[in-house]
Amino acid sequence: MNQAPKSNMRIYWTAWLLMVSIVMIICLFNFFESQRGSIAAAYMLSSSMPLMFILGIEGYRGNEYLKKHHREKWNELTYSSFMKTSGFNTLKGLKFYYSDDDLGDPKVAALRSNSRKLWTLAWTVFVTMPLIMMFIATDNLSTFLSMVPVVIVGMLIFWGLPIYIFRRLILKIR
Repeated sequence: MNQAPKSNMRIYWTAWLLMVSIVMIICLFNFFESQRGSIAAAYMLSSSMPLMFILGIEGYRGNEYLKKHHREKWNELTYSSFMKTSGFNTLKGLKFYYSDDDLGDPKVAALRSNSRKLWTLAWTVFVTMPLIMMFIATDNLSTFLSMVPVVIVGMLIFWGLPIYIFRRLILKIR
């Protein structure tokens, strides 16, 4: 009755890795060479749209479980002085999902674990997007490899630093 939810993380990771592999094979062997822009758009849509849908479904599932079985915690997480109790406060929710508090409920622990793993996948897709777009745009592998260090340094500065600050100062995650 109150068993832990089944995790679909293996399916999500496998689907994303398969998608990246297909895109790389298409680009490495110059299939559809004149349609690289279409390949990039198709990759962006096919990786980000399902991921946003899955994040929404998993968030809804966790929110509804908390609402039904741990009403006080749900009230705490959804309360906003601006909107009162109307939905899920993302910052409070992220703090909760990254905390050690499982409310003594194994299902909450499993939902929190699934949520953290799903957010890891989401960040991986988001952070690798520029590299994959650059891979699609370049004509050969040596050009791509020569540009990678510059892109990685730029990503660390423009994404890594804000993410670090967000995690440390706002969420207070170690």
